[in-house]
Amino acid sequence: RIHPRNRLLPAAVGVILYNTGAAFRWLDERARGIASKPHFLTEPGSAAVRGATLATLYLVFGRRARDARSRNRALVAISMAEVVLEVLEDAWGFDAFEALRRRLAVFEDAAQSLAKACRLGVPPGSELDKAVGPESPSRRARS
Repeated sequence: RIHPRNRLLPAAVGVILYNTGAAFRWLDERARGIASKPHFLTEPGSAAVRGATLATLYLVFGRRARDARSRNRALVAISMAEVVLEVLEDAWGFDAFEALRRRLAVFEDAAQSLAKACRLGVPPGSELDKAVGPESPSRRARS
């Protein structure tokens, strides 16, 4: 209601909601000086794809609704589909968004560039940099 024309906000919120734990773990490791594992900014997993997909579905079906009732119906349908999909994933042990994530892996270079520009990962030349090893994602992001 505050920013009705903002199209990026639902996608950003969707990705952040599904990756809040990873974001706080990364911040905690960063604050403690621990070599952080790859996180959702440098190596996005299926949770990032799930959040972006649900936000996109909301933008397509929920925002284009004629009135509040249609928007609420679309929101309930998206929520119910997500609940059913989560239950099926838990019951049969598969990840429905992993295949989509692999198809979107072409954008990994863009994520690596973002990591390099934002200086995400272990600082070069630090004690942690030496301890992480040559094949770490943070080293790949800097090269």
